[in-house]
Amino acid sequence: LTTRRDVLKGAGVIGLSAIASPVLWRQSSTVTAPLGPRWITYGANPGSQMAVSWSSGTAAGKLVTPAAPVVRWGLDTTYGSVLPASVSRVPVPSGIGEPPENTAYMSAVLDSLAPGTTYHYSVTNNGTTWGPDAAFTTAGLGVSPWLFTAFGDQAASASAAAPMARLAASLNPAFHLLAGDLAYATPDPLVLPNVSGFHPAQWENYLNMAGPSIAQAIPLMSSVGSHELEPLANPYAGFVTRFTQPYDPASGSPVAHSFQYGNVALVHLDGNDLSAQEITHNGYTGGTQTTW
Repeated sequence: LTTRRDVLKGAGVIGLSAIASPVLWRQSSTVTAPLGPRWITYGANPGSQMAVSWSSGTAAGKLVTPAAPVVRWGLDTTYGSVLPASVSRVPVPSGIGEPPENTAYMSAVLDSLAPGTTYHYSVTNNGTTWGPDAAFTTAGLGVSPWLFTAFGDQAASASAAAPMARLAASLNPAFHLLAGDLAYATPDPLVLPNVSGFHPAQWENYLNMAGPSIAQAIPLMSSVGSHELEPLANPYAGFVTRFTQPYDPASGSPVAHSFQYGNVALVHLDGNDLSAQEITHNGYTGGTQTTW
């Protein structure tokens, strides 16, 4: 008998390979895949790695697979370096009335970057038509003053969430921390086969808001809240598909991770493992996350 706890603990070991199941590679249209919003996250070493992600299509729209997703980057808009990106989709269980999730998510981790350096980048889905330029700055070496911003329970409102994101970006933080409950695609933690009120298209609203407002230039380092628990075989499959972060399977959780900026270490834990309010997944790591 396989329990939800088994699934979540197994996902922590399998990591992103759990996402690459056959359901990701269905027959798709030959229509050119449109470029969606972009967002960036630090890799395991914020001074030398940056993950560039973007989306294409919509959850309920036509299934279109980008033919040649690529990131180009360099010290200016002549770029000079290119890297193919992976393509993933959120794996959707069949036969239970699950809403479609046809959005394609692309991601590439740029490596061997110089610390404390500004890079320009742009992306393409077909190798010829490129999106607009954006820029990011890697973490510097040594100890010096720096700023970060943070909030949670943001949701995706263009009238409320977007001004907050733009305000954070205007402060030019090194990175922005998200404390969970990002898009509110679920009204409450949902467990299969209950899909009542699950609206994965809400992630499109969130990323379309966050990308241009802050996330295409400022790394978003995200934790999960109860609203990231979605009715999927792996409840966190949607989150880890969308956000490429240095998850650590040794934590027992598929979403726990940490990184160091300057002389400060930041640890992202899964509060759902120890939640007295939302007990659906309470204790699923069996104490492993606490030990980690």
